[in-house]
Amino acid sequence: MPYVTRVILTMIAAAAVLAGCGDRKPPQKTFVDPQLQAFKNAREVENSLAEGAARNRAAIEQSSGSRNEP
Repeated sequence: MPYVTRVILTMIAAAAVLAGCGDRKPPQKTFVDPQLQAFKNAREVENSLAEGAARNRAAIEQSSGSRNEP
């Protein structure tokens, strides 16, 4: 293969690679978004329940601790 043909093919290949690496934006919505949102909401509910349970435990300990003291 002549030198000029190899150079031209190399340039075409390089142009194709560079064109394929363009700046693409990710899709706005995917089919997974509702599941991810539900998972996030469930995690928030779990955290709020854990906080409430911790407050209840602290209140119970405080009220039972004051009754046992003479």
